[in-house]
Amino acid sequence: METKKSWQELLSQYHIIETFQTSNSAQELSDWLSNLPNHLYKFVLSLIRQILGTLADTGFSPDGTQFLVAWPYNGVVNRCFHIPLSSYNTWAPILADSDDCATFAYMTNACLQSGAMTCRGPNPNWDNRLYMLKTAVLCPASTGAWSLRHERTYFFHKLDNSLYWVKAQREGTQSGVPASLVRLVSARSIPHDIRQRLIFKEERKKEKRLREKDLASVPAEVVELL
Repeated sequence: METKKSWQELLSQYHIIETFQTSNSAQELSDWLSNLPNHLYKFVLSLIRQILGTLADTGFSPDGTQFLVAWPYNGVVNRCFHIPLSSYNTWAPILADSDDCATFAYMTNACLQSGAMTCRGPNPNWDNRLYMLKTAVLCPASTGAWSLRHERTYFFHKLDNSLYWVKAQREGTQSGVPASLVRLVSARSIPHDIRQRLIFKEERKKEKRLREKDLASVPAEVVELL
């Protein structure tokens, strides 16, 4: 009962959902938290810990062979789909954690569609595959207006120093249809010394490095990874 009362108070008086969606920086969110009454401050921190704890094991499995997706259903939140990584989802490693953001995954009943993939209806067969990713990316080195350039190669840099190169494709897309990022190659299993030289070389091309959008208010370009 007390939990429900605290949540209703956060919704009606402190607009918690809008605040998390529209904060421009971590500092702005921290300031909002600091100004909450003590009992609500503790409640929000406890709620954040609970959510992150529930989703902590989602994303890539430790051995990198599966992608784990939480399936909240009827109040049960600790179930996961174990989706094997295969030729149908060669882009999936791009979701690995980086210095900029961590990946958590959960399933909803929202239908994701693109020009190449449409809704299969309310009761499709589950085939245990990931076909595409829709996200938003930006170039951290850019200080002004920025957009992906057709046929240009970009890369993602991950925590384990893996590099993933993608090519942007715009040609033939209709107005309002996101650009596509097609994965080319990766530098993950090559010898460490060669990989380090590649990382040094690519990091000098900062205008080609991409990362996923971290805050709702940050300008970024919506893309589809195929």
